[in-house]
Amino acid sequence: MNRYTDIGDVIVTSTVTGKAKVRMVQRRAMRNVLLALIVILLLGLAVAAWLGRGKQKQSAAESASETQIVNPAAGKPVAGPHAAPAEKSAQAQPEQALVAKPEASKPLAGENSQASSLSPQQQARNDFHKAQQLAQQGKSNEAIESYRSSLLLDAGNDTVRQAMVDLLLKVKRNADAERALQIGLKNNPKQSSYSLQLARLLADRNELPLALEVMQRTLPYASGQADYQAFYASLLQRQNQHDEAISYYQKALALKPGSGEWLMGMGISLKAAGRADEANDAFKHALETNTLSAQSRAFVEQQITQPAANPK
Repeated sequence: MNRYTDIGDVIVTSTVTGKAKVRMVQRRAMRNVLLALIVILLLGLAVAAWLGRGKQKQSAAESASETQIVNPAAGKPVAGPHAAPAEKSAQAQPEQALVAKPEASKPLAGENSQASSLSPQQQARNDFHKAQQLAQQGKSNEAIESYRSSLLLDAGNDTVRQAMVDLLLKVKRNADAERALQIGLKNNPKQSSYSLQLARLLADRNELPLALEVMQRTLPYASGQADYQAFYASLLQRQNQHDEAISYYQKALALKPGSGEWLMGMGISLKAAGRADEANDAFKHALETNTLSAQSRAFVEQQITQPAANPK
């Protein structure tokens, strides 16, 4: 073999070796790229999981804040002198914010086994019956929570809402009762019984203009309700709108004659309007009903004996 043959062999050997090295470098590069992609993917999954846990914690915190309410013993009133109308306030008061969630009460027998197969309507009825039982047992907080659970499934059920309002008022949780009535009026704007109860609560806080506004919305649906007409008249009287008050006292007495308190109220407005003779007649009829309390009777007798002031 001459020297040219040797050189050829070296060149061939060198070329093969070079190609092998290139392929080896390429494979190493591919492995490095794949490893880098796997690392990036794992990091992405870890970040996504961490963000997911953070959102869950935030959502749980928001849900918990929705269930908080004013302390019943020292709560701030729902509506103040500059408050928005009652139905607007209701829009910002979801049913979840109505009452604080007390400690979980023990389920009724078979409740857990049946819960998964019940429709929302059936579950709402079960919660209502459970609330009734708890109320009878004197467990007011647990009963209110069960009423609330029922209303979350059936917000338009006036029977459940009225029962809850009555219990809230019984345990002096007036702020929660106001919110329940506001939500009830939002769901059923024609429910005049809610307006009457809400107006009474507002009047107790001397929120007379707001109480009148609440009652005015459902006044067209309460034409046959004597109590509604009489209380509306009393609010007008307290706002010195005596002519209108007289008209509504007359409507109330036409629906339910013989109420000494309403005759006394009408007499007060008649006297304030300068209609002294009619006022005395109303006061006398109030005495004749024998339905006045001792304090009211003394007041009426005093009004009859006092000379009427000259009208302005």
